[in-house]
Amino acid sequence: MDMQSVFNALVFLGLLALGVRLKRYHLETQFMEYRFRYFALRDRLGHLAATGVIGEDSDPYRLLVTTLNYYIRRTERIDLFYFVRSFISWEADPEHRRRMSELVQECRVSHPEVSDIMHEFERLTLHIVMRHSSIVSIMSGVQAVARLPGRIGVVAEKIQIAVAGPRERMARLAT
Repeated sequence: MDMQSVFNALVFLGLLALGVRLKRYHLETQFMEYRFRYFALRDRLGHLAATGVIGEDSDPYRLLVTTLNYYIRRTERIDLFYFVRSFISWEADPEHRRRMSELVQECRVSHPEVSDIMHEFERLTLHIVMRHSSIVSIMSGVQAVARLPGRIGVVAEKIQIAVAGPRERMARLAT
């Protein structure tokens, strides 16, 4: 192996390590953003409790605070498999499901402000699931690759128009 090959391999490995580091930093930053959004929801709920809209000792309040705290701690682990496991455990215990449905209904009927927080929580969690699930990412990548040939043709045509002279541009635009 000659020195140029060794140098190229070292540069490649260095760039690969840098890319992995940047990707990890990017993911950590996203998870922190999601955590802060969960914190904001919990703070809004605490404000509603402080102003007397919902009681701090009520079951819906305790359930929501407990749920938000759990999701704040487990933000990195929220993915499609987590979502499916949660759904299966939800379906496995009919008494728990009935009680939770009653609490959610109580919140939606008697506390519309709390209902807004619940909707935002659901949207945020679904966004995290869609964003950080490997299967969903793979499916999105497959869709992007399937659309790639059409995009390459459009980009190549735009590059040809940009590189061409003024007369050629006018002729291509006229056709």
